[in-house]
Amino acid sequence: MKNSHVIPPGKIGDTLSKNRQRLQDMDIDQYAIQQAPIFRKIIQRYSKIEDQLFKLFRYEDIVFNKRQWVADIISFLELELEDSKIEQIAKKHDIFPTKENPASHIRKVTPGDYKEKLQPATIGQLNECFKTILIKYGYEN
Repeated sequence: MKNSHVIPPGKIGDTLSKNRQRLQDMDIDQYAIQQAPIFRKIIQRYSKIEDQLFKLFRYEDIVFNKRQWVADIISFLELELEDSKIEQIAKKHDIFPTKENPASHIRKVTPGDYKEKLQPATIGQLNECFKTILIKYGYEN
């Protein structure tokens, strides 16, 4: 959001521009702590309807197992698709940048990258904020 998204014209663009300016004045730890309660509420709302109306995928499962991810999407939508087509789709979207690009939407594609970017105290606060969610999705470490 800070650099990676194009700002559209109109009211939405104005709001995004203001948010982008606010982000320029924050470091990543401040941003993560400030946004955590907002994202926790969003995830909690989604989890109430999960498996009924939509399927939630873990980031690292998408990154490291594209073929299974595509197959799971097809299955969830109750569609049929040849294995060769699933493989073709998975290969087309199997993107791993050679180096991080903060201005790109696909910046680095490394699960766990937060450990390099956030302070240990911030990670502790986030783990506490998202504790029940982390357990639910298999991140209880």
